[in-house]
Amino acid sequence: MTMPTRVYLDTCCLNRPFDAQVGERVRLETAAVLSVLDRIRSGRVEWLGSTVLLAELARRPDGPPEGMRELLRYMRRVVPVSGAEESRARQWMALGLHAMDALHVACAEAGHASVILTTDDRVLRVVRRASGIAHVPARNPREWIGGIQP
Repeated sequence: MTMPTRVYLDTCCLNRPFDAQVGERVRLETAAVLSVLDRIRSGRVEWLGSTVLLAELARRPDGPPEGMRELLRYMRRVVPVSGAEESRARQWMALGLHAMDALHVACAEAGHASVILTTDDRVLRVVRRASGIAHVPARNPREWIGGIQP
């Protein structure tokens, strides 16, 4: 039996369906994120999260939106941040990522994600540029959904 694809959704990706749906890019990314979440619910894709993701969601003024709290129950594994992830995040920061984004990438790597899904252009650019040292590829959910089988 093969293991399902393990995806890490960063905060901006997970928030996309809750953003104001203005502009074609936002609408298309929302549709892609919802497709990923459908695959997670059906068990075809495994959702890898982290304590960084949970902390960012908890920092929202009213906490995560109700619909998001419901989604969180599908997270199969939560990677804690330890010294190893902090050290790796510092390496990503030296390449141009902001601290929280660097921690997301480090946690995705530590959890052996197949891919980190993000709508953040900076994360996509930095991880792609560093593909020789990255332990996980970064993809926009639109791009990733377009490249996998149903």
